[in-house]
Amino acid sequence: MKKATVFLAFLILASGGTAQLTSSEDAETYIVTYDSSEFDESVLNQFEYGTVFDYTIIDGKAIRTSPTTASNMESLDSVESVQPDIPVFLPVM
Repeated sequence: MKKATVFLAFLILASGGTAQLTSSEDAETYIVTYDSSEFDESVLNQFEYGTVFDYTIIDGKAIRTSPTTASNMESLDSVESVQPDIPVFLPVM
């Protein structure tokens, strides 16, 4: 796993349809819901203001590490196999 100051993790719930995305530094929390049978990695790759993150897959969880550019992003093949749907990020108030 890449070491990074900021990391975000998808905690995949076995009940399906939802996951939680959290930031260790900012304490921002997002609920991820899946409402499509199509996977669109361009949606998954974008976070606030179009920032792109690297992914590492550990024990079925898609771990986002430090911001990067699209040119050096890791392959998302394994993310696609874990997350077959389009995520919708909703801030938790």
